[in-house]
Amino acid sequence: MPRISDLQRNQRFAHAALAGVVADVSELVDQPPDLGSAWLPPLLSALDRLAFMLRDHFRAEEASHLYRGLGHDFPWLAFRLERLKGEHSEMLDELRAYLAPAADGVPSPAPARRIRIRVHMLLAKLHRHEAEETEILLAAHWDEERRARSWDG
Repeated sequence: MPRISDLQRNQRFAHAALAGVVADVSELVDQPPDLGSAWLPPLLSALDRLAFMLRDHFRAEEASHLYRGLGHDFPWLAFRLERLKGEHSEMLDELRAYLAPAADGVPSPAPARRIRIRVHMLLAKLHRHEAEETEILLAAHWDEERRARSWDG
């Protein structure tokens, strides 16, 4: 079993790598509405980058001990990990769904508002998801420490 502290460090690096593109998407989606449709092409480009990075990020996480072994090592975390793993495909599906209609052309103000709201919701879901992964690793770390102390007597 890998040390939980190693999993935490790897996760911090992976989440930091995503932070730049998430910040780009957040900044672009918050452009003033009076820009008309000028904000859409850069936003779509940033969303494409986010989708690409998330796909690779989720694959790496799912291949790591975080999703392959932590639930076995700490059974009380298994349900949460399974739920979070399911969110990976949900978020990627949401991204694809947001990109498809937006890529059809210049949105009217109503669809532009919907795009903004949907992207904000996706970013909020991603932040919550990452925070819960971090919380799970912290809980496992403390359980691991507690077990080590109980063996030390």
